Amino acid sequence: MTDSLLAVRGLETTTRAFRTRLIALGADFSVDPNWLAAVISFESAGTFASNVTFGGGHYRGPQDNAKAVGLIQFTNTALAAMASRGAVVTKAQLAAMLPEDQLNWVKIYLATVLGSRQMLNIGDVYMAVFAPMAVGKPDSQVLYLSPTPAYTANRALDRNGDGTITRGEASAPVKAILAEAARRGPLPPAAGGEGDALAAFPDSGRSSVDDLTSIRQSVADARTEICARLDTVNASLREITSRLGG
Repeated sequence: MTDSLLAVRGLETTTRAFRTRLIALGADFSVDPNWLAAVISFESAGTFASNVTFGGGHYRGPQDNAKAVGLIQFTNTALAAMASRGAVVTKAQLAAMLPEDQLNWVKIYLATVLGSRQMLNIGDVYMAVFAPMAVGKPDSQVLYLSPTPAYTANRALDRNGDGTITRGEASAPVKAILAEAARRGPLPPAAGGEGDALAAFPDSGRSSVDDLTSIRQSVADARTEICARLDTVNASLREITSRLGG
């Protein structure tokens, strides 16, 4: 496990809150958060958006309820599985969430499909999302056979065109994303948020009590000076008015 994040494709668009929760999610399941990031990157077409649908579109409402949605592409089957354990959520609700909040539902989903099983590698993490029955299986495990609807829907994963989709073939794109991230190295600091504002103004830092006291005193002094100047101006105006009246 690690508490550092690699430059996984699309992760640079996320907030600090998202990354913090992603690392916590990895700790919850004793897995490298970069594995989770790579899976989410693949499933969300690199967007890390809570409302993304298959192919990179965005959830538009009830007309999209047949489509998978979100960070790990929640399906109707996934929602039903969670609901059977008392965790009820709709696709509309998922799509309206902040990505960091939707990670809570990723946690619920993983706990639902895994039971007591553990994810020991990135292949297991992806199988928990793509084909939960294959968690813990070897990469030679056949997931789908032609000409079934499941095979047809995922035909692009059949790398060698032999009419079967194995766990290894299905996991290959996610592993490639992780490998690319490893070559790119650590993820830069998250954009947005107080920390980045402070970084942009390095002399500011987080104000101490003494700093705040000094600032308040400076404001008070400035206010006193302004008032004094206004009094001088008003006095001058009264004098001018008096002379004109005389």
